[in-house]
Amino acid sequence: MQPDLVQLLQLAVRAAPSADNSQPWSLRVDGEQIVIEYEADRLRGALFSRSHHATLLALGCVIENLHQLADAAGMTLLPCGAVSMEAGTDDLRYRIVSEPPENCPPATLKNLPLFQRHTNRLPFKTNRVAGSFQSDSGDGVESKVGVQRIDSKADIAQVAALIEQASQVRFQTREIHEWFSHSLRFSAAEVARGDGLDVDTLGLPPGGRTLLKTITASWRNMSIFNRLGGYRFLAKTEAASMTKAGTIFGIVGPSGLSGDIDAGRHMQRLWVDLNAAGYAVQPYYVITDQLQRLVEGSVPSSLLPAVHKLDAAVGKFFALDPNQIVHMLLRVGEPKKTPKRARRLS
Repeated sequence: MQPDLVQLLQLAVRAAPSADNSQPWSLRVDGEQIVIEYEADRLRGALFSRSHHATLLALGCVIENLHQLADAAGMTLLPCGAVSMEAGTDDLRYRIVSEPPENCPPATLKNLPLFQRHTNRLPFKTNRVAGSFQSDSGDGVESKVGVQRIDSKADIAQVAALIEQASQVRFQTREIHEWFSHSLRFSAAEVARGDGLDVDTLGLPPGGRTLLKTITASWRNMSIFNRLGGYRFLAKTEAASMTKAGTIFGIVGPSGLSGDIDAGRHMQRLWVDLNAAGYAVQPYYVITDQLQRLVEGSVPSSLLPAVHKLDAAVGKFFALDPNQIVHMLLRVGEPKKTPKRARRLS
């Protein structure tokens, strides 16, 4: 395979969204196969393991990018076997059946919509999204993952209230605090690494950068801030942006290995389409995160009542079946400003 095409495939992997821009998946070429791998050494000690829901959601986004790139290039990729989440194994392999024709050089593919997908955490206009934007399975195969669209101001306010409940728990959880602190990139040197959350992409208000740096410097600082009611302030601030969304899209479906990956593919396809149509998108994972932690048994005992209450409220609002979860919420609207784009690993 020609080197510039290999590089483009690698860029497609890096272009996929991931938790706090951690970019847990990479791609290498092994003969006539491309191999997608979880970067275990780089991510040792990370909050989300190779089999965690957030990691599998990101894998689905990677797979969707590769399929979109292959389709645009006129090349054929076929999966080799099932996905494996066992440590030390190759996680996913695709056999290269055919490469792009000569009249479709890789340089012409760099402007595909998948490479323009991005997160926008700045304020949006409040008008509703026009058009349906209902993502299908993309493979002609029936999927149990669906997209719930929320347009009414009353329903958006309810979703924002659920986000505020989940965020209050989040800001009182030491494990999440330490992972978030580890993900932040304040200096130019830190940003140059190409992963994590560049603070300049967060759309913080005046004084927000200083406050964020202070409370994330240590759990002790955060604990003092919380005793003053800081977690309530931060949660309300996080939910406030959602109340001003034009439309919310919820990715809903079964959980488990195949369900999580399929949800990632749906989310990525929808996100790419929305950005290509000129809409701004911000993902909200905080509800899903708390409910995943409830399943894992990692919610602090003092916060369990709040998360159980959240679980019941989410199930009722989204009318979830017992085997369904909300995989992700997307705040969508017309952008007021062009955001700074997050960098990617080389």
